[in-house]
Parts: sequence; C-alpha cells; structure tokens
Amino acid sequence: MLIIGQDYFHYMNSLVKACEMLGHEVLKVVSQEFKKQKENYWKMRAVKLGMKSIEAKYYKKMNLQFLKTAEEFKPDICIFINGKDITQDFLAYLKERQIRTRLFMIDSIQTGVFRPFLKNLPYYDRIFSYEPSDLEFLSDKHPDVNYLFVGYDSSIFYPLQEIRQEEYDICFVGSLYPSRLEILEKIASYAHSHNKKMIVHTTNRYPQKYCWHLPRNFFRRLRFKVKYAYLDKNIIDVPLYNEELSKIYQQSRICINMHAGKNNRLHTGPNPRSFEILGCRAFQLIDAGHMDYTYLENKRHLVEYRDTKELCENIDYYLNHDEERETIATTGYLWAKEKYTMQESVRKLLE
Repeated sequence: MLIIGQDYFHYMNSLVKACEMLGHEVLKVVSQEFKKQKENYWKMRAVKLGMKSIEAKYYKKMNLQFLKTAEEFKPDICIFINGKDITQDFLAYLKERQIRTRLFMIDSIQTGVFRPFLKNLPYYDRIFSYEPSDLEFLSDKHPDVNYLFVGYDSSIFYPLQEIRQEEYDICFVGSLYPSRLEILEKIASYAHSHNKKMIVHTTNRYPQKYCWHLPRNFFRRLRFKVKYAYLDKNIIDVPLYNEELSKIYQQSRICINMHAGKNNRLHTGPNPRSFEILGCRAFQLIDAGHMDYTYLENKRHLVEYRDTKELCENIDYYLNHDEERETIATTGYLWAKEKYTMQESVRKLLE
C-alpha cells in the first residue's frame, strides 16, 4: 500500500498506523507543497507575478519521483490524502497498471484551492470525503463518491486514568474565527460570574516576524482586550496537538466543539475533533446539525446545542450534574471506540 499526501497535523501518520495495525505493508510518501518550501521564496514571488510554469515544473518533478517510487514498491493500492499536488500523468500511470486508487478528502473539495484539480477525479477508482455536502457536489463528476469520517487515532486519544483529575470546568481548542469569538465571550462571561475555570488554546494571534510588527500587535492586543474582556483572560496563544491535546480534553469537565464558521455550507459533517474528544472519554457540547451521517445520538453520546443561549444553559446544567455528564462521556467513548477509530475509516476506505 502506497499512501501519498501532505503531512497535515497527525492525520497521515495516523492513517499509516491504522493500515499497519490491520496487517498492511505501507510506504508513506509526503507531498511537499510548493509554497511551503523556503528555497522557493523567489520562485513563489515569480509565480504570483504570473509565471505559473515554475510551480507546474515543481509538481511535475515531484510526481515523477512518486512514479519511480511506485515502480520500485509495486503497491496493490494507492491512497491519496486530498490529492491536490498529484498530476494526471501519475494517475494515468497507476490506472494503466491496474493499481487501485482511493482519494480521501479530509478538507472539503468545494474550497477554491481544489478547483483546478477536479479534472483529475475520473482517474480515481473511488472517492471518499469527510464532508457530506461534497457528495452532492461530486455527484455528476464521479460515479463512486462516498462519505467517510476521519476516525480518531486510538494510540493518541484514549483515557488516561492518572489525569482524570479535572482541572478545568470548560475548555476550547481551535482557531478564533469571528463567529466563535462572540460565543466564547458569552461563555467566558458565564465562567467569570459563576467562578468557573475556563481555558482556550489557539494559534499565536500576534505573530511578530519583524520588529515593526511590535506597535501593530500592541494595538491589536489592546483592541481585543476591550472587545472581549472576559475571553482574553482565558486565552493561551499556544496550539495543542496529539498527546497534549488529549490531555487537555481529559482535564476538562466540558469540551466545547464548534465547527469552523468561515463557510457553514462546507461544514455539514462532524469534524475530526468530534471523535477525538469522544476517544478521550471526555464530555463535549457540539453545535447542532453535524450528526446526520453518523450513529451518534444527542444526549446519549454527546450533547448538541442550537444557539449560544442553549449552550450556556447546557454548560450550567452539566457542570451541576456530574453523574449524568460522566455517563454520557463514557457511553460516547465506548461507542466511538467501536465505530469511529481510524482503523474503521481504513476498513471502509479499502472496501
């Protein structure tokens, strides 16, 4: 089995581990995105000025290396994660040699960055996407398009008894999109008035690459503190990944799961965080409308909320009903362990 894709968070490594746990011999090949190569800085500037052939040559050369790898490894099947950097020539080579192909989208294929690569879709045997709305979008572009959740890595996200001492009442981990900020400010206000401990981990909001960023960031910080006075006190500008992320979920009585708010039409299914929180045997409050393609049940495996008012009411209720909260967290964990691990994703991918 040959797996090709960008090293996006832990997902590629988790997919490889799941395949190996199921008894497959796996070779992982990382696709290096052109714009992220430091040595390509001036070439990237040239591309922005219209010299697109420079980028095309980069990907053609990279795909020739993929082809050589396939010739040497001789895989039975090739799995592509997102497939944005793959050329038609390489896909045609795989098709000619009857090597089975799977495209696994862990981002919505409807986003603009993937539009130039829609012409490659006929070369894949089967297509899977974690985004349910992709199925309708692709219905006239490929005959075999399927929904597939991004299962959680049970070697990273699992209950650790030694840290079940809950340190925080409420936690949120993720990017601070404008739509999330207003909601989190309301939650932070509740936490302040009810003497609850809240923590928010996010990426660095004030990167300072050059010295002249200092005054800019000073005024940004000031503006944020004024607008989000309660929330600002709870934010830590350090993103969490893998084991550290698992730990914070388990140290929190309630984990807030809000789907990305940039384009709700492209976020109609559960994000990977949904299953990672369940895998930690942690309790989560999740925005409603994302469970249609799953077997997860509201108030049995997790708890949904429809608006900010209901979210705050649920926070207050479940912080004061420990036994009910723990029962839901445990039931959700046992169900996710059976149905929503990365191994289950792989099984469906290879059907």
